[in-house]
This record gives sequence, C-alpha cells and structure tokens, in this order.
Amino acid sequence: MHKLQATVDFLSSKYDDVLEKLAYLEHERKSALGYFWTLEEKVESLEKNSKSSCLEIRNVPKTSGETKEGLINIVETIGIAVNNEIHANEVRDMYRIINNSKPENNGPITIEFSSVITIDKLHTNVKKYNRANRTNRLNTSHIYFTIIYLRKSFN
Repeated sequence: MHKLQATVDFLSSKYDDVLEKLAYLEHERKSALGYFWTLEEKVESLEKNSKSSCLEIRNVPKTSGETKEGLINIVETIGIAVNNEIHANEVRDMYRIINNSKPENNGPITIEFSSVITIDKLHTNVKKYNRANRTNRLNTSHIYFTIIYLRKSFN
C-alpha cells in the first residue's frame, strides 16, 4: 500500500509539473501572438506609407523595347492631358509589372513619386478632367494622341 501511495504521489507531482509547463507555454504563446500582431500592424503601416506615393496605371498597351524613359513619357503625357505638368525629377521610380505566365498581357505601370503632394495633385486633376469630360473620360487615346502630337511638333 505504501508503494502505491508513493507511485500516486510521484505521478501527481509529475502531473503538476506538466500543468505548470503547459501554463508557462500557454503564456509564452499568448505573448508571442501579441508580438506577432504588433509586427503585422507595423508591416501594414509601412506598406501603406510606402504606397501612399505610388500610382498604378492600368490598361496601357505595352510597346516593344519599352524603357523607363518611355514610361516617363506616358506619365508626362497624362499630366499634359489633364493640365498637370509632371517632370521626370518628380518620379522616384517606375516600372511595369509583367505577369510571367501571360507576358502578352499589359501589366500595370507602377509609378513611385518623390512626394505625396505630386500624386494628390495629379489625382485631383484627373478627377477634374473626368468630371468636365463625362463623355470622353481620360483613356489611352488621350495619352497616345498627345505623344503623337508632341513628336510631330518637335520634328
């Protein structure tokens, strides 16, 4: 009987140790989860702030041998079309996102401006343009008409 009591006491102490470890691990898990959510919020905030000066232009046909200069010309002509002059020095970076599975599709052009003010001004002028021209809103024909017109006027 004494051996049985000693065995039960031993198992009981081991069970208490396991419960204590489980409580500690649960506390650690909750702490790590809280830290994880804090990091997630920081990443979201950083992404939002980094994207605040970015503009995405969609459905612009891709040209063969497209370069950054060509993409800047597109942005400049959009600015001319909506009466908002944009200079190359206002653009920090720009690129076209290409879907490797469907390279023939026109991927969006992403433009990262050097300031949020520039993108806000452009966005406001595009809205004004579209309100004033409800039947002929801004589209690629405006962009390419302006490019062709500018090329003819400089030649």
